[in-house]
Amino acid sequence: MGKLEIGEGTRIAPNVALTDIDHDYSRVAEPGFAAWDRFTRTCIGARCFIGAGAVILPGTTLGQGSIVGANSVVRGEYPPGTVLGGSPARRIKS
Repeated sequence: MGKLEIGEGTRIAPNVALTDIDHDYSRVAEPGFAAWDRFTRTCIGARCFIGAGAVILPGTTLGQGSIVGANSVVRGEYPPGTVLGGSPARRIKS
């Protein structure tokens, strides 16, 4: 929805999901699934690597040069040079 930024030189392996769309469950009484959409900025810094099958959830910020391991599920803010892995992802090293 226009709030997804990917920095120059970032490499994304196959079957990765990057999104800026989430669901707002505070309005479940409203009819229609579209009413539940919430858009949150997601930013991937320059020269990052996102491994195969990873999922980058809305609101995530990855600093420049960060690495996300295959099949990881990432949400949160991470400084430059962070290595993440797991589901949910955790910091392996910086």
